Amino acid sequence: MARRNLAWSIFAEHLGFSVWLIWSVSSAFLLSVGFSYSPQQLFVLVALPNLVGSLLRLPYTLTVSMFGGRNWTMMSAALVAANRPLQDTNDAYLANIQRNGTYSVVPRIPGGEITPARLIVIGEVARDFNLYTKITGGQRIDLFGARMEELPLIWRRLVDAGFESGHAYGKSLRTVKSCVGSTWCRYGVQDSTSLAIMLEERYRGLRSPHKLKGGVSGCARECAEARSKDFGIIATERGWNLYVAGNGGATPVHARLLAGDLDTETLVRYLDRFLMYYIRTAARRPPPTHDPRGPRQAGALRVVRQRPRHPRPPHHLPRGARPDRAGRLHRAGRARGHHPRRGRGGDPMTTTHQRAGSDPTTYTVVCRLDQVEREGGIMALVGGAAVAVFRTYGDEVFALDNYDPYSRASVLARGIVGTRGEIDFVASPMPKQAFDLRTGHCLDDAAVWVATYDVQVSDGGLVLVGGMRSNS
Repeated sequence: MARRNLAWSIFAEHLGFSVWLIWSVSSAFLLSVGFSYSPQQLFVLVALPNLVGSLLRLPYTLTVSMFGGRNWTMMSAALVAANRPLQDTNDAYLANIQRNGTYSVVPRIPGGEITPARLIVIGEVARDFNLYTKITGGQRIDLFGARMEELPLIWRRLVDAGFESGHAYGKSLRTVKSCVGSTWCRYGVQDSTSLAIMLEERYRGLRSPHKLKGGVSGCARECAEARSKDFGIIATERGWNLYVAGNGGATPVHARLLAGDLDTETLVRYLDRFLMYYIRTAARRPPPTHDPRGPRQAGALRVVRQRPRHPRPPHHLPRGARPDRAGRLHRAGRARGHHPRRGRGGDPMTTTHQRAGSDPTTYTVVCRLDQVEREGGIMALVGGAAVAVFRTYGDEVFALDNYDPYSRASVLARGIVGTRGEIDFVASPMPKQAFDLRTGHCLDDAAVWVATYDVQVSDGGLVLVGGMRSNS
């Protein structure tokens, strides 16, 4: 074990110093490829990474000798895990939460190309976990109905088969759609499938202000619908036409031609710079309104930067009965929190605890305080009802009904805890409405609220949930 760790340490040291050296040399050539930096800025670009790396060597050397290699690894991993509550629930679980509280799993299938062996694995996973399957418009296969505790098992089998996350839940590249191109189609003039696979593998995991989708068509017939994408590529007899700033949503916009008849190397270089510009300059949040006349800015780059994107409007009123695609029935009149496919995994302690004194309330021990992450929550069954228990950064504890009235699913425990001024709130993991942790009232709509529960922390650090409060 010690020899293996030493070998990896030597490799990491050489790799780190090699990266510093290569960066120091390559920074001098930034001016020749179009970047305009002053000599002072170039000096900072070269010196700052070396300075930071050198300074970090001091505490790293001391901490390893003081705490031991294994303990230091655990401590550093804990520091990374401390930020987990800041992630959206979809990022934390590598799956997309659905309206009934279950998740969909979308493995990446670059360019829509898949082997029979991998196709069989997806079918076996869907069969074994009783998942509803659907071929998406992005040429992928979506697996619906996965419970949260099933996700590690599902992903283990998919990863073992060579799949990775398709990032169908994040603000990042989703897919690069393609037609079969000149390999099979008698009309194709370029190999669109290979280019789409290369681009998707190049930009996978790229985080951006909004989700990104691309398309590559092998001829002007446009079977991949490239001009309705954020970036689209259409083959010509002399190369590729690059289009940008398309949109197929509520206000469809055809992508505009940025450059034509490009060879593959030039196309990739142009697309790299376009995406860098967009990621650095685009608004991080969608505007509240949009111009019904559509974008009229001159130039494709400004069109993308100011293109409207609109979240789905919330639905305030529950439905009567809705059979979903997976064959399960959701009834708005049923008891909240009793759906077998909802809620966070794990069985809470159900021992009842009678508080001392004159307080007649019976409290249920649901967990220890240290089992609830700061700025996070858990779900517990209290008297047969699903209750979401939250812990703030200041170690205050609150309890709300786990049922989200907007999505009509038992999911609030998976939301993100934050503050608006002096108000502690939880943001629903689906429609993102915020609920006051003290009163249960929605901060975005005063007419909507969720029930709150009495909650206390015992001297021994146990979280105790009592009866439902009145929100009137």
